[in-house]
Amino acid sequence: MNVLPLHPVAGPAAAMPASATFTAWGAPVEITAPAALLPGCRALVARLQRLWNPTIPGSDLHRLYASVGTVVPVEPETVALVELAARAARHDPHPPRALHDVVVDPRHGRAGLPEPELLDFRTMIPVLTAALLVRFLQERGAGVARVRIGPTERRTDTPAA
Repeated sequence: MNVLPLHPVAGPAAAMPASATFTAWGAPVEITAPAALLPGCRALVARLQRLWNPTIPGSDLHRLYASVGTVVPVEPETVALVELAARAARHDPHPPRALHDVVVDPRHGRAGLPEPELLDFRTMIPVLTAALLVRFLQERGAGVARVRIGPTERRTDTPAA
């Protein structure tokens, strides 16, 4: 896993709120947070886009789709994405039978899919990305911050669902 080399910046400029707007996964991303943390937010989103783009050879989703029926090593964020998507699919009134064959192994950083189109990652990606951005901001001492990805919104001053 790549570690972002960012640390909270001390002083009044670090706490000054600023906004960044850009596009990820075809959706508008809006982040309001301390200015010093916005580059780290952009870097995190860029990293997640590389991990979760199934058209990029070697990305976690590309390897999951290419290795259907087996378990592959993936980054912790991808394990969380597979787990979140599987949990959401279980709430379907008629969950697919193959759902019980989804492998989520956070301890060893592995995941596996029994069928390529079993889970709806497109819906879960903005939800998890927003939650990861809020966690990133909280870990770096952001007091109040807001993250919106399409219709999904999270704030540091309210617990993530």
